[in-house]
Amino acid sequence: MDKSLLRRIPKVDELLAPVRALCPNASSAAVTAAVRRTLDTLRESVLSGEAPEIPETAALCALAAETVRRAETPSLRPVINATGVVLHTNLGRARLSGRAAKAAADAAEHYSTLEYDVKAADAARAMPMSKNSSAN
Repeated sequence: MDKSLLRRIPKVDELLAPVRALCPNASSAAVTAAVRRTLDTLRESVLSGEAPEIPETAALCALAAETVRRAETPSLRPVINATGVVLHTNLGRARLSGRAAKAAADAAEHYSTLEYDVKAADAARAMPMSKNSSAN
């Protein structure tokens, strides 16, 4: 292992701006984490003797940018079920109708009565105070 190689590894700050330029929509935290991960991997390769030289800055930035893109790509994506099995367990769940999906999205976007019984609350409000309170 050549210790001079370790000294030639660029600093995180040197790669942040170029990687941000390659990933303009990514968060600063995601870019910073990807740059650190890229440099950590390079450092490990140098220490193990696998890396005979330090790649150009542009190549390191491209690696970090790819790490950002992979990290920010949603893991759940639409697929086509061509298995011939109507309800395939590896494909998540049964499809929802458009109406059911809209109702679920509306409920997720706003406050809802998920764990609240509106009828019971209305009935309790309608009771006279003497019956509704827990008097001694």
